[in-house]
Amino acid sequence: MWKEALEYFYLEQETDSMSCFRLKDRYVNTINQNFRFLLTSQTEQYVVYYSCSKKNSSLVVSKKEFKDREKAELYIRLEINEIIRKNLIYFVFGRVNE
Repeated sequence: MWKEALEYFYLEQETDSMSCFRLKDRYVNTINQNFRFLLTSQTEQYVVYYSCSKKNSSLVVSKKEFKDREKAELYIRLEINEIIRKNLIYFVFGRVNE
């Protein structure tokens, strides 16, 4: 399920009720941003927190609730794919010095 996402993201922490995915450090250093997805399971629902951070500041971009895990995982995959699409040129070639 996470095969393509794990090329750019890694599973930072996982328990029975929580999974946390984070952008790999080499990509964080390239774009000077970090992205994290936290999937938690609560009573009969799954919650996904999506956050973005730069240096010492962090911002929760969204919090979404789902009734089943598959839809929550699909949401994470779609958001990860969008992050990769927007930054792929930097991930492959690095940043041009300005």
